Amino acid sequence: EALARVHLDSEVRAKYIREAHRLLKTSIIHVEVDDIHLDDDDEDDNQPPGGGDGGGGGDDDDDENLTFRDHAAGTGDETAPPAEQNEGTVPPPVPTPAPRLTIPNEKFMEIRGLLCHHLSQQDEKIGDEGILWADLQQWYLEQREEDLSTEEELNKEIEIVNKVIGKLLKDGLFVIVGAKPEEKEDTRIRLYPGIDPSTL
Repeated sequence: EALARVHLDSEVRAKYIREAHRLLKTSIIHVEVDDIHLDDDDEDDNQPPGGGDGGGGGDDDDDENLTFRDHAAGTGDETAPPAEQNEGTVPPPVPTPAPRLTIPNEKFMEIRGLLCHHLSQQDEKIGDEGILWADLQQWYLEQREEDLSTEEELNKEIEIVNKVIGKLLKDGLFVIVGAKPEEKEDTRIRLYPGIDPSTL
């Protein structure tokens, strides 16, 4: 906001936020922070159910042990290796965890600052109606237009900004206005009342 006033501009533009971020970065002591993980909550539970497969596995072991003991007792063939008796047993497949989407903390802070300032300005213009998730995403991409030269970079940035919006909703900086629609892009979002983006 201070840079906007210096330029006699009534609107806090993305370039002012980037410049303020750069100045702060050069004027304070650098502290190492962890990267930000942007995985969805439902991706964290990509594990097999504890009750189903685990319980079934226990019963199979009992059946196999019983079969081997009976076979050894009935035939006297105590030298047969257990592996031959269990040829038909196939272990359940282990799901491969999805790769985690991670961005540097610095990039996360920059995106968060841009989105929060934009929502704050929208609150001043249209009150507490909020704006569509899709419109917020599109506005952000327009601010990064000069940095995105390929379709691959564009798609990656779309994924990142959507994940960041989701994280900010989860963290309580953003709130959903009205009922939550079926399509994520139709969700109306606003900044949590009382939050001052300049203090973030």
